[in-house]
Amino acid sequence: MLRFKLKISRRWMTASIITWLAWVLLVPPAAQAVVPAADFTATPQSGVVPLQVQFTDLSTGDVTSWSWDFNGDSVEDSVDQHPLVTYSAPGTYSVTLTATGPDGADSLTKADLIVVDQPLPLADFAATPLSGVAPLPVQFTDQSTGDVTSWSWDLDGDSIQDSTVQHPSFTYATPGTYSVTLTVTDPGGTSSKTETDLIVVTYPPPVAQFIADPSEGTKPLTVSFTNESLGEITGYAWHFDADGIPDSFADNPVHTFADSGTYTVRLVATGPGGEDEEVKTDYITVTEPAPVAGFVSDVTSGFAPLLVTFMDTSDGVRTQWSWDLDGDGQPDSDLQNPAFTYVAAGTYTVSLTVTGPGGSDTATVVDYVTVTDPPP
Repeated sequence: MLRFKLKISRRWMTASIITWLAWVLLVPPAAQAVVPAADFTATPQSGVVPLQVQFTDLSTGDVTSWSWDFNGDSVEDSVDQHPLVTYSAPGTYSVTLTATGPDGADSLTKADLIVVDQPLPLADFAATPLSGVAPLPVQFTDQSTGDVTSWSWDLDGDSIQDSTVQHPSFTYATPGTYSVTLTVTDPGGTSSKTETDLIVVTYPPPVAQFIADPSEGTKPLTVSFTNESLGEITGYAWHFDADGIPDSFADNPVHTFADSGTYTVRLVATGPGGEDEEVKTDYITVTEPAPVAGFVSDVTSGFAPLLVTFMDTSDGVRTQWSWDLDGDGQPDSDLQNPAFTYVAAGTYTVSLTVTGPGGSDTATVVDYVTVTDPPP
């Protein structure tokens, strides 16, 4: 009985083996389904937004469909076999591929596979104007790229923060050449830009001006000039006689005008910002002084009729003479050196009035001429 059972088992095992071999050998390969094994690669796996990643399916087995989750939220994002994906927000992303075939499905998750960083900002700016005279106001305009959240400006090159606004304005009060640095910050980091010797501030030209005391008088006229020029000044040149040659380089000169006339005065002030001049036309008037009247005569007494010759001894420029030779208040001669005959005995007062460009003067001598009757 035992032998019979063993024979039956061996016959059954042999039949099973034969049946399996026949199935393997006779069934075509297409009918032999293979369970998928999900696999994939990604290139690149890190970078800054926007980051474009190419996913490549490397799954094995009979795969008929693909399901991708690119951001770890368990929501299907693509059914392509080799999808191209753009990550537009910074972060770290897990990726899952589920490969499905006739005989089943398989999933592969690669945790924290894609790392997307915020890009660094790029500092940039413009300024206008770039040069001018002090005080110079300059407007700065931020032209940085990125999600900038803060700005730090060093506007005069001293490494000290001058402003934190995005578009500052700044006034340069002192002449010089200034470097400017802008540092910007965003979630991705910090960036700086320095423009060396960007702003050039120069001295304004001086403003020449002056006064004189006195501005008129008789010759020789001594005049004190007071310089009232404004600005940064390194030198002065004064012109008093319009001959084109400087007459003084002093700050506040004193000048004597020896001759009568009308004089134009010119002051040229020079500084690092240039030069300026003030011209005052016919500013100084110098006149001749009034003459000083005086006279003498060849005789002062005698018998009538007495001929007396008078001689003008006045000082100064004279152009007119008026003689009252008999003291009656009436002019008797307009000659410079007249001769006059006294016919009647008496004592006579003589006056001479001389006139010139500077005025008039009168000299009077009382009882200057004494005339007596001749003896019988």
